[in-house]
Amino acid sequence: MKKLLYILLFLVSFLVFFVYTFPAPAVVSYFFNKYGIGYKSIQGNLLKLEIKGANYQNFKIDKIVLKPSLTNINFILDKNNYIQADLSKNIKINIKKVRLEDFQIKPLVSGTFSGKIKLKLKKYVLAEGKSSIFLEEIRPLGFRNIQTKLNFSENDDKTDIKAKLSSQNISGNFKGYAKIPVENFYSGEIVGSFKGKVFGSNSNQKIHIKIGNFLKNLGI
Repeated sequence: MKKLLYILLFLVSFLVFFVYTFPAPAVVSYFFNKYGIGYKSIQGNLLKLEIKGANYQNFKIDKIVLKPSLTNINFILDKNNYIQADLSKNIKINIKKVRLEDFQIKPLVSGTFSGKIKLKLKKYVLAEGKSSIFLEEIRPLGFRNIQTKLNFSENDDKTDIKAKLSSQNISGNFKGYAKIPVENFYSGEIVGSFKGKVFGSNSNQKIHIKIGNFLKNLGI
């Protein structure tokens, strides 16, 4: 009995020692460097990692906390805003409200985002949920003060999208889908139609957006 107790004590001690001494910051730093992601500091262990000043191209995150568990990992911006990813490539996004320009080195888009969305990363990115975006300004395109409410639902290898847009010059509804390959995000596309009013005139337009071209126009 004593021998078993000693073995258990040794295993627990070893596990605690491993968790607190494993060079988790060095491992994360290696992957950041590999994929061209900059950062100011990475501190912590396997139970909790704090990353400050992460940046990639024009994107930045001033501070994010990673809390891994046996089945998932939580990316925490603050107590109200977090992203959870599990081993099955399912991602839960819970954002109550964030400023878009807070995540850009050189702000090109200003406004707010909130939403609860579930993502599945299979062959294609599939989404289910709702979000709200208020775009105060899209500088490269010259658009201002656009309120958008979106609904997402899975449909085979696509995500169906319903959106309601309203602003001083644009109001109406978009209905369509997004088809985005997991391994080549920039080759994805959004296809559908918009029906409403643009600058006071009735509009019924087919929409076909290549994600790579759209992001390029935004300077991303």
